[in-house]
Amino acid sequence: MTIPLALEKMRDEVRLRHFSYATEKVYCQWLQSYMEAVRIFPKDWTSEQKVQRFLTDEAIRGVAASTQNQALNALVFFYKAALGTPLGEVDALRAKRPVHLRVALSVAETRSLLAAVSGIRVSV
Repeated sequence: MTIPLALEKMRDEVRLRHFSYATEKVYCQWLQSYMEAVRIFPKDWTSEQKVQRFLTDEAIRGVAASTQNQALNALVFFYKAALGTPLGEVDALRAKRPVHLRVALSVAETRSLLAAVSGIRVSV
């Protein structure tokens, strides 16, 4: 399937389901990137293997986890809605979500801060 034909099918299915224009735009961008990448993959690979390799390459490239999830959703939608052949299990390397460390003052630091700001002695 050619890229223009695939994009047309994607747009038709997205519009049929009344997705937002932003979703249509980003899904088509992911589909185009995927179809360009697939050209170098072996012809005998299954769709799942191709999607897995594409998503793994994206993770290695350093995309955020939410970006990789967006790409996966676009491709799952394309295969299911536009091609009528749902994808099976895709076991790609997943991008890591950043660890958010909780930053909070200790009790002693809070007392010290309040004492410095207000000149009041605080006891708990």
